[in-house]
Formats: sequence, structure tokens, C-alpha cells
Amino acid sequence: MSDAGTGAVLTESLASLQAALYMIRAELSHPAFSVESRLRKLSAIVNELDQPKRVRPVPVAIEYVNQWNEVLVGRRSNMESRAIRSLCWNPVIATDKAFQSFLVGTQYVPNAQSLQGMICSCHVRWSRELALSDAVGKIRDYLNRYSGRNRLLNKWKSSASMIIGLKAHDIMAGELVKSADGISGFCKRWGISIESSQLFQSAAEVASAFCLEQIDRIPECRGFLFKELMPWSGWSPNVLKNVMSRVILFPSRDNADLIDAIISLVRSDPRFGDPRLPHNGNNWIGMDEASRRMQEWLSAADITFFFETVLPKGTDPHGRKAFWLRYVGCRGLRSRPLLSNSDKFRLRDVLWKKGAKASDFGRLLDEDTSAFILDFGPIMAIEFSAVGNACYLYEKQAAAEIVPDIWTSLPFSKTELKRKSKIATSQPITHDRQNRWKNEMERILARYGVRAVS
Repeated sequence: MSDAGTGAVLTESLASLQAALYMIRAELSHPAFSVESRLRKLSAIVNELDQPKRVRPVPVAIEYVNQWNEVLVGRRSNMESRAIRSLCWNPVIATDKAFQSFLVGTQYVPNAQSLQGMICSCHVRWSRELALSDAVGKIRDYLNRYSGRNRLLNKWKSSASMIIGLKAHDIMAGELVKSADGISGFCKRWGISIESSQLFQSAAEVASAFCLEQIDRIPECRGFLFKELMPWSGWSPNVLKNVMSRVILFPSRDNADLIDAIISLVRSDPRFGDPRLPHNGNNWIGMDEASRRMQEWLSAADITFFFETVLPKGTDPHGRKAFWLRYVGCRGLRSRPLLSNSDKFRLRDVLWKKGAKASDFGRLLDEDTSAFILDFGPIMAIEFSAVGNACYLYEKQAAAEIVPDIWTSLPFSKTELKRKSKIATSQPITHDRQNRWKNEMERILARYGVRAVS
């Protein structure tokens, strides 16, 4: 290379070094990421690496199950080690007293993979009865005697009472409630399978009961119950229904704050939803009492919202809200506000703030008023928000003609809702300030078997 060429290369290299020096100085002067930020990331990585890893389950081959069946009928006296290791991951076989006795008789000493398989098998089939069984007792002894280097097994051994103890579900529930990592973080930290662990299901159920009992005394319990436990997707359907029923039936009638939180939770959870809506009917099978309680709350919320908020200026000079609230709790009551477009626009901020707690409002084509339907079964009442509109009462057959589907997405019209030729009384019930309308309404409703609850 000529001197000129060498000089050009050196000049280019020097320019690159100067550019690199400039970038380093700029980074030191104004770092894109602070030292604290980098340390936090480093700490998170270290914590991740520090988590003990679960051993991948061993597939249970059908040939090994057949070998075990041959042992049970006396056609075989021993099995290959790999067959035993595989069967330790079969929940039914691993927790069988005969299998554990076989291991003792053959002086089999489980390695880390086999022991973890047996413990995971216990978790899959966990129950209070299983925890007391001889088979689980032997697995518990294996864990207590474990002296290997597997980090997860050593972690389980140090907390054996929570992992496989007689009251593991209760102890795990207590630790779960105290966990700052949430459900997924807790299970990851302890190497527990969320999807297949009946032990964790039991622990979550106990934790929900504890949170409910302490909900007014320990603020964290409320947050954990509503943000972690109840929305958890891992619940088995029947357990979830039992837990949700307990939550719904827990609060007293005067605990409005808790009731509002439960309504919001239920309405926003597609596994439940508004029990009054036909397409949610299957979600509430086996939850009759809880369903009735929810319907009471939702009807009360509808009545309160309509007569406090939808009525012009929020006034209720005739005491309609207090009157209809006395009928909340009547068996079979269905209610639905029907909002005009003008009222929807006027109340748009209120509806937005209510979010999941907002009722499933219907639509009314007319602009001068909104309406409210109260269907008691034998008789239906329709109220209107604007002054000068009476209350229309319809017997069941006429009501089915006027309102064939209370939950329809199609709009209603005031003309259809005000059919004088179909009403159950000689004239619509007009509201007067002397409250004579209340006495008349009570008599008419009682004639159809509808009486105030409170």
C-alpha cells in the first residue's frame, strides 16, 4: 500500500475514533437509561435466573401403564426404572397406595424428576382426604429425606407444610394472600402448575373466603379478591360458582360500596354477566339465591338511577323512587330503563363514568321522554320521566304483546308503550302530590299478588 493510501486509512480510522468518543461523552452526559433503570433491569434478570425451574413432566407411555397393571395382577414382579419414573407423573397411579407400597418393596429411591412428579401428582388430585392418605404420607417422607441439589425440591422441602402438608391448602392460601406477585407470580415462584393443580384451586378458594371475611378490616384483601382471585381464569366452573355465590351473599344491605363493587365485577365478567339477560341464564345455573340477590341489586340500581338521574333536574316530586324501591326483591321482577337519544346525550358523562356498573339500557325513539319498565310477571308497570306522563299498567297477556322482549336491542316507542285500550285499569295512574296514587297503585298490585317487600 502506498504512503498516500496508508494515510487515508489512518485518517478514516481517527475520524471513527473521534465519532465514537463523541458518542461516549454524549451518553455519559445525558444517558438514555439511568443507572437506576439499568440496575432494576439487571435485578429483574437476576431474580428471574434465581427462580428454580420445574422439571418438564415425563410423558406417561401406555406400555408403562400396562406394565403396572401386570404388577397389580401378579404377572410381573418388577419394572424398569424409566417406567417407574414415568408413572410417578401419572396422578392416579402415583397417589395409589399400592404403587407407593411397591416402591418401598423394591427399595426404589426416587430421583429429583421422579419425586417432583409424585408431588405434582398429589397437587393434581389434592383433597383434604388425599392429604391424610398413606400414599401421600410416603411421598411426604421422600421429600423430607431428600438431600440432592435440585433447587426447586429444596425450596419445596423448606416449606413442605405448604407444598404437601396435611393443611397445605390452608397454609398456601395464607401465603397467597400476602404475595405481592399476584397469582401467576406466586405460582411461578413456587414452581406450581396453575392449570392442573387442584391444590392451588383449594388454596384459592380458602384465600377467597379469608379475603371476604377480612374485606372491611384489611384493605389489601379487597384489592386481592376483586383484582386477582375473582377474575382468575383458572377456576373450575363449579368452584367459581360457589365462590361467587359466597361473595354475592356476603354483604349486608347497607354496605352500598361493597355491593357496587360486586355489581361491577359480575357485570364485567363474561362467565356471569347480568342474570336477568336470557343469554346469561346458563351462567347462573345452580346459583339461584345469588342470582335473586343480584337481580334485586340491579333492579334497585335501575330504579335509583332512573328517578334520581334520568328525571329532568333529578327531581322526583311524587316520591316514585321510594315507592318502587319497596318492591325490590319481589320474585321474578325484571326492570329496564329506556333512554331517549336526548337523555343519552345529556347523561353521556354519567354513563361513561358508571362503565361496567351501567345498566343494560334500552332505547326509546321519542325525544321528549325516557321510560322505565317494571315487569312483575302477572302485571307490568311503565313509568315515564317527563312531567305529565301517567303510569301504565298491563296484565301479563297484554304486556307480552306490548313488550314481547324486554331485552331487545330494537328501540321502543312511546306510542306502543302507552296503549290505553290494553291497560289493566280504567285509566292510567296519574301521580299527585297528595300521594293518593300510591294507595291506588298498592291496591292494584296486591290484586295481582304483588306486594311491597320493605
